[in-house]
Order: sequence, then C-alpha cells, then structure tokens
Amino acid sequence: MDLSRYAALPDAMPLADVWQCISDILDLAESGDCTDEREVAEALNEMADRQWHTYERLEVGLRGRIDAWIERVWDSSDHELVELIVGIVGRIGLPRSLELLKSSLAVKMEPETRRYVEEAIDEFGETVDDPYAGMR
Repeated sequence: MDLSRYAALPDAMPLADVWQCISDILDLAESGDCTDEREVAEALNEMADRQWHTYERLEVGLRGRIDAWIERVWDSSDHELVELIVGIVGRIGLPRSLELLKSSLAVKMEPETRRYVEEAIDEFGETVDDPYAGMR
C-alpha cells in the first residue's frame, strides 16, 4: 500500500480531515494491509506535522492508537524509524511513547541513535503531553 500520498496533502487542513487521515493510516497498519513500518511512520509523521499546525490536541483515542502502534514497531536499531517516531511523539504529544524512548536507553543502540533519543527526551522534557507548551 502506497502511503506517500499523505506527503502531497496541503500543509494546512481542517482538523477533522487530519484526524480522518491519521485514523485511515492506523486502520491500514492495524489491519496488516501495510506492513512497512517506515512507510506507516512516514505517513504518520506527515500527518503529525499537519496536526501540530492545527494548534489543537489530537483526540485521545487516536493518541492511544498511535502509542500502541509505536509500542508494536519500536526498533532502536533502525535509526530512520527512530527519527520518524521521535517526530511523531513530539508533534502529537505522547507521554506513553516518551516513556518507551526513555526505557530504550537501557538497551544497546548505535551511538548516533542514542544521542538522538537522548536529545529528544531532553527537548520534550516534562511537557511532552502539550506540544504547544513552548509557545505560551
């Protein structure tokens, strides 16, 4: 399944459309119709950026579904996937996934990936659940 179409969507979208796109991506990932985790992560990252630009918190149910997906696919040995997931965590505001990032530091990972995760944890700090905290 080609999820690259999400990158071509307008930067500014109505909130309901953003939420529907996120739900559609998760539906595909959860159904097994799209098993390429990076492709799903790229699509979710695109929509997380559009979500962030709505200046509204993502609906709780969708946040939970994204957390669950991240828990299923997390692979600290895949730097590209880690970068995409960190972007999603920060833009959506996912404290549960931030805890996963923190716990991943206990396992062996490439130094570049470790630095990236550590910097993300420092940047998100205690306000990860509010991606707009730095704007107030």
